[in-house]
Amino acid sequence: MLNGYRTVFETSLFSNWTSLISLAFLGIGLGVTFGWITGRFRPKEKGGCALAFMALWSLAWVGASTWWVGSNLKTAWVYTSALRNGRCGIAEGVVRVLRQQPAGGHAAGDRVRIGDREFEVNYYRSTLAYNQTIAHGGALTDGTRARVHYLDGAILKVEIFR
Repeated sequence: MLNGYRTVFETSLFSNWTSLISLAFLGIGLGVTFGWITGRFRPKEKGGCALAFMALWSLAWVGASTWWVGSNLKTAWVYTSALRNGRCGIAEGVVRVLRQQPAGGHAAGDRVRIGDREFEVNYYRSTLAYNQTIAHGGALTDGTRARVHYLDGAILKVEIFR
């Protein structure tokens, strides 16, 4: 705890399970593709349509999953190096909640103002940045004194005054 602030969120490669989920999707794709190639998941029909479908499915699934993993690695690098090197903005002050996202989603995320900056926090967005809305136990509630580190609107670190 520094100057009365306690860190409640700091971005990393494994924030919000996003990178682990993308790795799981890649693993599923590679596993099914490997099973198909080795004959474990071969369709009963030996026709060209089944073969073409599996080849296209494997290419699409593994390609998209690989892109997702790569995107998460790049984003994690950008976010953590910005925090480490002090290349992110800092907003500090009392949180004012302008809009709250319902627990079930189907609406825009929480809109909060900290100091002179506004941020949107969306629980249903897959991101390495802070995404805990008030309805899901988020720390940025009305009247809370907070300091956030941000980059391009994404909250990288949340500190609460205690």
